[in-house]
Amino acid sequence: MLKIKYLLIKAKFLSTLISITILTFLLSANPGFTRYNLQYFDATQSKPDYRGIVVLKNQINNTTKYIYNGWPYYIAYADVNKKVKKLQLLKNGNITSEEYYYYSKKSGEITKIKAYVNDSHAYTSFYDNNPLKFKRVFIHDRSYIIYHFTDNKKLKQVEKYDKYGRIITSTNFTYDENSHLIKQEYFDSKKRILESVKFHYNVKGLKVRSDIYSSTNKLLEFSTYHYNQYGQIIESKRYNSKSLILGSKVYEYDDKGQIRYVLHYDNQGRLIVR
Repeated sequence: MLKIKYLLIKAKFLSTLISITILTFLLSANPGFTRYNLQYFDATQSKPDYRGIVVLKNQINNTTKYIYNGWPYYIAYADVNKKVKKLQLLKNGNITSEEYYYYSKKSGEITKIKAYVNDSHAYTSFYDNNPLKFKRVFIHDRSYIIYHFTDNKKLKQVEKYDKYGRIITSTNFTYDENSHLIKQEYFDSKKRILESVKFHYNVKGLKVRSDIYSSTNKLLEFSTYHYNQYGQIIESKRYNSKSLILGSKVYEYDDKGQIRYVLHYDNQGRLIVR
């Protein structure tokens, strides 16, 4: 069975490699296309920054072990100026999402990113000269969200609008002196509070509890969080206002420290989702 699995994975890898090689040849041979330099990056190390722009790290030369182990990785298509024009996220050798980057001719900064999921245009993010704000438009209904950030690049406010520019909801975020999120408040279109969440941390800065309150500041439910010696969350539990358990989650990790499974249990301790 292991040999068959290896041969299947090898065949998928060769198929992916051949497709990339053909694409690279076509792009470089056809004068109507821009020639791209393809680079590969570990997706577990390459994370989005505060505005959702992926920061590529840990370049890799061989994707075979990533395909074999099911590890995600990026393929970056860079132009002659080393600017990424397209970014593909792959898992098990299959493309799960793509992003297309557009730049200002004057400043060279990113002005727009088009995001595709399963070959469907999901949303477009717009970036202007203000690094503490950006707008994301969702294609299916033309609604959009404006994100606002603090001077130290922490999310400060999220405003959601319909396609006509009418505000639907907004969320405010409050931090302590250590930049820990301590409160999250949800408002309706008339700025009336709907709900709020307060967060509590231990001396290591790990979140250990969150409390959800109603619009009248009545406790609705709370959750507790538990960690291993590496600071990775291993369990969370939800309780109602009377401290009766509502459900729990157990987290399992792979050898790269990434979450492999999240096991969901009901209030009776029965597994309901894996």
